[in-house]
Parts: sequence; structure tokens; C-alpha cells
Amino acid sequence: MIYYVASTLAFFVLCFMGWLVRAPRYFLVLALLPMAFLAILRGTVGMDTATYIQTINQLLESGSFLGVFEPLFEGLVLTLSMFTDSAALILALIGVMITLLLVWAGMRHNSNPYLFCLLVVPVYYFDMVMNGVRYGLAFSLVYLAGSFLLQRRYGVYFALVLVAGMIQVSSLMLGLLLFILYTRQWRWVIYGTVFLAVFVGVFFNYLLAKLTSYAGLQVASGLSGLSTVLVSWLLLAIWALDVQARRHSGLVILLLAGLTVVMIGVSQFSYAGIRLQQLVNFLIIMCLIFHTARYEIQLAPFTKVAILLVALMAFAFRMKNFADTAGIGSSPFVPYLFFWE
Repeated sequence: MIYYVASTLAFFVLCFMGWLVRAPRYFLVLALLPMAFLAILRGTVGMDTATYIQTINQLLESGSFLGVFEPLFEGLVLTLSMFTDSAALILALIGVMITLLLVWAGMRHNSNPYLFCLLVVPVYYFDMVMNGVRYGLAFSLVYLAGSFLLQRRYGVYFALVLVAGMIQVSSLMLGLLLFILYTRQWRWVIYGTVFLAVFVGVFFNYLLAKLTSYAGLQVASGLSGLSTVLVSWLLLAIWALDVQARRHSGLVILLLAGLTVVMIGVSQFSYAGIRLQQLVNFLIIMCLIFHTARYEIQLAPFTKVAILLVALMAFAFRMKNFADTAGIGSSPFVPYLFFWE
């Protein structure tokens, strides 16, 4: 646990130093290095890492698509296998890609590095790179796409979202919801529904297999995922209480709050609801980042402090989750091991 906590605290400190010298984007790269080295140089660490290694080895043995993962992710694995036959090294290289995409998105001139440093990296980075690498790669692509959305480069935006969807299917929902809530072009609800219907038809067997796998997972209790929902609601409350930030966003805040309620309902019947709660939480962060960038909003000092406290709380929840699963499964987060150990 000490590695995760120490590297994240170093990230906070270096980011704060970046603000003091008015160079937050340059310090962002330096601040992320300890966390990046920790994630990329890991051994068999991260709840899904062992499963990924096993499945990647199956892909390497077959040398062709198996349909276990989304097609573009399998294509990426097969492409990387031209340079190495080590599944662990392939995972590490994908981790490097996720890191570079996040840094690129966070450093783009029209995004908000303050919110990125507080809400994306401490809460999601380790999970994206060391656990759910498919969603990590796909969500980081959607985040990067959002910066093109700010520039009204819709073609580039949808191209990146489509690529993300071919890596991890739920990122299509993330990308469509972000576009609809950002542009307020409600006709895209219909377009998105039609597109998703076609997508489901094309990849029906794969999606059915995913739903079947979720059916075998039991929701621990009616309160499962409560920490994610709490963080989501606190962020929405902070957003709504900031006079400048809530301008032009009242309906968006209400819709996002409604989505969190819907996902609570879904989680009572399926483990997929827990995953979708995380998607909505990430969507809230993206909407807040791009809304403040779009209207060039300067958050009030109270708002910044409140967001910092929520970020620390979310990180504490993440660390508690790591601690609660210590020693469980083939590749838990705790204890941490480097690849040479």
C-alpha cells in the first residue's frame, strides 16, 4: 500500500508546485512519473492482470482473433506480439499507451489540468493501467476526443470514440453521452440509439457472452458501489453550488444525477450496474472538465478546496478497495511486486 500512497502524494505535491510556478502542464509529466513507473514495472499485480495475461497468451498461441475481447484490442495485442512474445510486456506497453494518452489529453491547451490532476489521475490511473486496461485505453481515448469536441472538430471526436468502442464497448456509451450533454443536441439521442442498436446487432454474440459473465457475478449487497455514487453526487453538488460553474449546466447536472440513480437501480440486479456507476462517475468528471473549459470558468477557491477533499476521499476509497482485496485472487493489488521479484 505504501507504494500507491507515496507515489500519489508525490503527484499531488508536484502538481501543487506546478501551480505555484505557473507551469502546471510541465509539472504534470514530472508528477506522474512515480505512479507511471509503479504501474508499468509491476509484476503480476492488479485484480484482472492474471486473467489478461492468460487470455493474451491464448491469443499469442493462436496467432489470430479469438473474439474474447473487442476486435481492436485483440488486433493491438497481435500487433504488439510481432515485437515480443511476453504477455506481461504487452500489458506494460499498453500501460505506456494509456499513460501517454492521458498526458496528451491533460496537457492540451483547451482542457482543464487542475481537474485532471485532482479527479482523473488519483482516482483512476492505477485502475486503468494495472487492472482494467481495456477500459483504461478506451476511456483515455474518449478523454482525448473531448478536447477535439471543444474545438468543434466533430469528425475527429467521433473517429476517436469509434476506435475506443472497438477497444472496449462501453466507451461508446461514454462518448455518445458526453457528446449529447456537451452539445445539447437532443436529436443525437435518437441517432445514438439507432447506432447502438446496429452495433448490438453486429456484436450480439460478444455482448451476450459479456452479459452472461456478469450474470455469474453476485452483487455483494444493496450498498455495493455506494462509494462511487457518493463521489458522483458530491461532485455534482459542488458543481451546482459554484455560481460560475453552474451557468448553462443546470439541466446537465440534473440528467447526470438521474443517471446515477438509474445505475443504482441496475446494480441491484446485475454486477454490470457497478461497472456502469463507474462509467457515469467518469462521465461526470469529463462533463465538468469540458464545461469549465468551454466557458472559460474560473472555479471559486471554495470549489477548488471542496474538489480536492472529494479527490482525497475518492482516493481513500480506492485504497480501501485495494486493502480489502489484499491476497485475494491470482494478482491482487496488495502486496505490490515489481516484475523482477
